Amino acid sequence: MISVHTPLTNSGDFPTRDLIDEDFLQRLPENTLLINSCRGGVVNENAVLDVLKKRNDILYVFDVWTNEPNVSTELVSKVHLATPHIAGYSMESKLAAVSSLRDGFVDYFQLDSGTNVSNAKLRNGEEQPYQIKNVDQGLESSFDIEKLSYKFKHAVTEKNVVAYFDQARKDLLPAQRN
Repeated sequence: MISVHTPLTNSGDFPTRDLIDEDFLQRLPENTLLINSCRGGVVNENAVLDVLKKRNDILYVFDVWTNEPNVSTELVSKVHLATPHIAGYSMESKLAAVSSLRDGFVDYFQLDSGTNVSNAKLRNGEEQPYQIKNVDQGLESSFDIEKLSYKFKHAVTEKNVVAYFDQARKDLLPAQRN
């Protein structure tokens, strides 16, 4: 299993654009699972399509896409799981990002850590409208990735992918949640 987690860079000593190219993909052993959840462009999508024509023993799971939300219909339809890159739009991801930045700041300046952002109250003093899920509660019970992949692939096939990205992102906003 290979899970790619790197920023997309075009310059410097080690640019990451097309980091995963056709040569890399061809050298993967059978039954490799390749997960791209970092940035579109790190995995060369044309190379994936070319390799898929030559071998079908690699499972691809993509959450990020070159030119999103205008994604490659062909690639979306051929990967094992395809999801729209919407994680940064959920309240959980925003809280996690703020918490990570805050923790780094506190650590760097050797400050008192104080209250964890995940326990923070809303500005009006009310409790958060939902609790951040604990991994032990089981992701499968709260998030059906195969269902999300099916909906995304269907949206791409129906040529309404831009509207789907927009709606999927809106669905994650707190005002839309029950």
